[in-house]
Amino acid sequence: MSPGAGVTSVAELTMTCLGFTLWSFLGLLTLPTLSRQAAFAIDNQGVARGVPSASLTRSLCIIDQQQDDEQERPRIIETIFHPVPSVGRRHDRGKASTPIAWHVARTALFLSWACMGLLVRAVHCNVGRPELWVMYPTD
Repeated sequence: MSPGAGVTSVAELTMTCLGFTLWSFLGLLTLPTLSRQAAFAIDNQGVARGVPSASLTRSLCIIDQQQDDEQERPRIIETIFHPVPSVGRRHDRGKASTPIAWHVARTALFLSWACMGLLVRAVHCNVGRPELWVMYPTD
């Protein structure tokens, strides 16, 4: 995975930790796209099963206030940093081509604890909010 990585010396352990941190960072840049598709898919399924659109939007607003409190955000910022689409984008009912794993980036961060990843609790939405360290309130 990473040159010089291992667990038999402090230097190797440090390289292992840094390698997993690098992989975690790359995952944070790519995995949110998969999670956004899952959010669109579940919204569309809810509407298809009879959940009134107004109720869904009202619920999304309440949940968003507990999390990021950003009903709209620039698309580039959302693309890179946010696994859950903004309320505005979810209200527009983006189409998901295929349902994909829910919160895959967050789950990958949580699991990186076992591999000594340093980014686990440093992502912007988790700093100082230990209640969100494992799962969002929506889960």
